[in-house]
Amino acid sequence: MPTEPVRLINVDKLADLVGGRFALTTLVAKRLRAINAGAPLLVDSRPGEPILETVCREIEEGRIWLEKATGVLETAEEDDTAALLDME
Repeated sequence: MPTEPVRLINVDKLADLVGGRFALTTLVAKRLRAINAGAPLLVDSRPGEPILETVCREIEEGRIWLEKATGVLETAEEDDTAALLDME
């Protein structure tokens, strides 16, 4: 019985697609948790394919992405915040 060739995951390519290695790690972790919780796969799973490879194909095909925050939330002392608001 012939075996399927092992497909190497190009981490650098995936990281470029999603905005870096940290974003890739976050996206993969969130997606694996979602699948483990019952979310459907967004690409056809190949026979014997590890779920991690399936998630990587979802990323490559643009089926999933990580939403980026539009701004940075800063905290300040209540008095400092009031003073900043008064200056506007």
